[in-house]
Amino acid sequence: MDHRPDTNSAAGTLTEQPLAVPGLGILRVQGKDAGSFLQGQLCNDVRLLHPQQGQLTALSDAKGRLLAIAYALSPAPDTIDLILPRELTDTVSAMLTRYVLRAKLTIENASDSVQFGSLSGEASAVWLAARQIDASSLSPMEVADVTAGRVLRLHGTDNDFLLVQCGGAQDDDGIDGTWELRRIRAGEPAVFTATQGLFVAQMTNLDLLDGISFSKGCYTGQEVIARTQHLGRIKRRMLRFRATGRMVPAAGTALTADEQRVGTVVRAAAAGAGIELLAVVRLDARVGEILLADRDDGVLEPLPLPYPVPEY
Repeated sequence: MDHRPDTNSAAGTLTEQPLAVPGLGILRVQGKDAGSFLQGQLCNDVRLLHPQQGQLTALSDAKGRLLAIAYALSPAPDTIDLILPRELTDTVSAMLTRYVLRAKLTIENASDSVQFGSLSGEASAVWLAARQIDASSLSPMEVADVTAGRVLRLHGTDNDFLLVQCGGAQDDDGIDGTWELRRIRAGEPAVFTATQGLFVAQMTNLDLLDGISFSKGCYTGQEVIARTQHLGRIKRRMLRFRATGRMVPAAGTALTADEQRVGTVVRAAAAGAGIELLAVVRLDARVGEILLADRDDGVLEPLPLPYPVPEY
């Protein structure tokens, strides 16, 4: 399959002001032991975090199944912020709290004190240049400081940035209706309540997005993730598709072929007259025969990702 990135950016109105991003929340882990504690919980190497460098990372259970995927930032010493779907903040906080024991740290759901905004395309360069930041100088997961907040360069080809502002009113022209679509086109996975515990990290291509460290020490789920990597070929991978129709499938929706389940929707969004989605799919499923379960929209059309998927 052709893996060249799409040249069409997500449809939307060009604005030089950030648009509010709905649905995100933030857990703030703070204290002397914050770094060492999360080093034993997350699949990326927390030691590499600093104020100008973030990470894509994930939390898994003991069986190596994903419980959350997050952006990790370290805005200050002994402080790590985990940005993840807001619907998961309370459950992930409770999961982490069970492992704290005598570690000197606090875990706070800071979602109500933080505003999230997005910048994309040419507008992001204009907005950042007005604040003496060269957008082209930032690589994915690099962070730059702005007034009362930070901007995080995201993966993908749309020149996307996430603005994280502390307190105050959000400076925006409305809600970003294309955020989810652009994350899909970037090939960036997410875990929601409906998909917790369904995937091992590599199934969602986290290893292809520098979201896993294979050289750090032990962490929850590490044995399964490492074994999956060293066994060789991964049998399920996250791929991108286009579907007809206008009803966006929920995360967790089944994909079928020959009346057998062959995959699961990771995230989906409206795209013009159709739908685009990311789904974890069996690599032996025949492209051109995969359907959304219980729908008569026809077969899914495979679309390229902005990075190559091994053995596909």
